[in-house]
Amino acid sequence: MPDSAALPVDVSKWVSADTICERRVVTPTLVVSFETTLFDDADLVDRLAPILTETLSPRSLFTTTITFSPRLPGLPTAMFPIAARQTKQALGETLSEQGLQGVRSTSSERVRVGGKRGKLFEYAAEYPLAPDETTKDGGPVRLRCSVSAVLWPTDDGFRVVGSLFPTESVASAIERHGGTAATDLDVEVRPDEDRRFVLEIARELAD
Repeated sequence: MPDSAALPVDVSKWVSADTICERRVVTPTLVVSFETTLFDDADLVDRLAPILTETLSPRSLFTTTITFSPRLPGLPTAMFPIAARQTKQALGETLSEQGLQGVRSTSSERVRVGGKRGKLFEYAAEYPLAPDETTKDGGPVRLRCSVSAVLWPTDDGFRVVGSLFPTESVASAIERHGGTAATDLDVEVRPDEDRRFVLEIARELAD
């Protein structure tokens, strides 16, 4: 899945930003591998370039393929609880490694994805804006964001699709940190729509 053609959305809008590979040893005989591809909203990156600081923009998508070695009988049904625990932890760590601050899990719930058992994970995080967007005391402005991610089983493992999206405007973030919002650079805030979008992508990919 190295390019935006892997997503069932308008491919002209999303561009591949990075690919991350990770292996986790669960037991001496079981290894879980994660391959994550990050996608940015190309128009948003261009528009907000002066205040962006991290690999991801405040509105991004990601997909992850999860595989087990060795492949075990009963996969993926029997391995779903292990996959859910590993995914929840790995996603939180990956988001922090991408430069988000204060990443914390806020909820998880069962969902149906393509007629299969799935799990929806929610996180809260803060996106640090560029140094020229500062508070009165010179500290960085951090934009409040959420992350929604859906895990579901495939024929030979598991898959995750998720999104980082803002829950406040840039102007609100600057004012919340004690600054004066004198910038016309902003991002549309639509958390409910963004959460629905993640589930729609997951269900289209699973069908």
